[in-house]
Amino acid sequence: MKYLYRTIFLLLIIINGSSADRIKARNKRVQEETNQTTWEPIRIQYQFAQENYEIEYQVFFQNLLSVASTFFTRYFLVQRLTEQITFDTLDTEYFEKRNISTSLISKQFDADLLIFFVIFSDSQSYKANSGYFKTDPETKRPTVGYIQWNTFYTNLTNITNSDFEQHAQRLIAVTMYDMGFIFQTFPTYYDSSTKESYSEVIITEDGISYLSTPRLRNKMKLHFNCSSIKGAQLENEGGNGIQLSHLERAVFYNEILTSSIMEGKVVISDFTFSLFQDSGFYNFMEYYPDKVQWGKNKECDFLTKQCKGEFEEFCQVENEQGCSYLNTGQAKCQSDKYSNECKYFQIQLGYDCKDKSSAGGDQNQETFQYFGSDSMCVKGSISKNQSAANSQQSSCYQYSCDSNNQLKLLIDEKQYDCSSSQPQKLDKGYFGSLICPNNPEEFCKSQNDCEDQCSQNGYCLNQMCICKLGYSGKSCSENCQNYRFQNECFELCPKNSYAIASIKYCVGCPGNCYICESYNKCKSCHQGYKLNAIGFCDIIDPFSDGGEDENETGSGEQEDEQYFDLYFNYQYENGYIIGATIIYLILL
Repeated sequence: MKYLYRTIFLLLIIINGSSADRIKARNKRVQEETNQTTWEPIRIQYQFAQENYEIEYQVFFQNLLSVASTFFTRYFLVQRLTEQITFDTLDTEYFEKRNISTSLISKQFDADLLIFFVIFSDSQSYKANSGYFKTDPETKRPTVGYIQWNTFYTNLTNITNSDFEQHAQRLIAVTMYDMGFIFQTFPTYYDSSTKESYSEVIITEDGISYLSTPRLRNKMKLHFNCSSIKGAQLENEGGNGIQLSHLERAVFYNEILTSSIMEGKVVISDFTFSLFQDSGFYNFMEYYPDKVQWGKNKECDFLTKQCKGEFEEFCQVENEQGCSYLNTGQAKCQSDKYSNECKYFQIQLGYDCKDKSSAGGDQNQETFQYFGSDSMCVKGSISKNQSAANSQQSSCYQYSCDSNNQLKLLIDEKQYDCSSSQPQKLDKGYFGSLICPNNPEEFCKSQNDCEDQCSQNGYCLNQMCICKLGYSGKSCSENCQNYRFQNECFELCPKNSYAIASIKYCVGCPGNCYICESYNKCKSCHQGYKLNAIGFCDIIDPFSDGGEDENETGSGEQEDEQYFDLYFNYQYENGYIIGATIIYLILL
């Protein structure tokens, strides 16, 4: 019998020890939930401001808005609102002023950002504008805004993939202004990992203003190879609504937050992602930003001299013909009201190589030109007609890049090796000349475009289509009712990826993260980044000596929180064991 008692006694110790472990695990979980801010995929709801818009516009914009909302939910994380968005009678005057139906005042919206979409048509007005008018009282993040879209510039007749892509990038851009990229909002920016405001967000020197936040500044240092960057130069021309509310084009060229689209598809690079992370309103899931060549490694002179220096990014001779900087179209050297006295090779109407509907001039067919998402501009032309070949200074031709980033051109069913910038030797019977671009390997490495511009079912970021629900594939042309991961369709998310159920996407670790617990919790960052206090990765100053600058927090890797059992006791009471465990949390 004594052996039975001894066995029971040992079992009770084991049971109680197991109970203590469960208590310890539960307390650890509760403490983590208490101390850790939760970041979840943003829920953006676009709401038509009126019910009586024309049906054809409603159908078109429903598709466009679906593409944009999927894009934002795929990448942007926010601290979600704890209550639904509501309005009251005090909002009536504002609704009427913005032409938003007052019947919407009585509705509730389960979203993190509600955007009223207003449609109008005016040949003398802007293409689109936006703004916000309500914020989260705790984080100051914008929660309610509007977009006014001018349908005079939205021709729905025979809309091409290129047309749709331009509309999508315009919508994404104006949505980003609703999300907080507005000059008046800059002073509210803060570091979400420390909850501290930045000491000086706007720096103004010699009449030029700079947005100076740590991650954006460090990204610029790395890209331009310049250690003395004040911040991101803001647009200083264009008047109210443009000036100080866009990035300077001479510095950022085709970035989505500049004042206008320069050529082809706009760029959403690490500059934009870093800027929004610096706002304190957003963090990011796994992302691979568009690549940027403009000003890369041109050092500090590029930022200070811009077009007054000898940089290939700019041109000097007015109306000189050539290819645009990114080789996306046939262009002329021109300036405009936002160019800050600089001249750029600007694509001429009807000569956008990426647009299948481009005309390409009178000699289009005779010079074997090709227009589409896999077309590029090169100097010279080829024709069996000598007069046609000599009359055209640049042309659009089909291209491909192989796995070794070797550039090939396909002209009249013949392939030309453009792996060097040397002039091409033409076959007998052909006239003209063909000069491949400088640094063809870099050209291949820097491509961001997607096949067929995502077929009006998605938006392209760094050669990856982010497709709306129901589609997948390299061009968003394949039906998929399940989860999407890297252009493929899966019934369940693959191993080491995490499901975002609302948009049926599978994602990896947070941006710039090497090892993680989930899509919103990193444990170790890629080289050049460090882990901050809330589990996301911050870029390290590339010119630092290993120390942290004044705005940086965290360390290279976050240690697990550890618990220490200070006291453990057990006693009998009415035949049951009660474990009295006191657990102290030690944060290392």
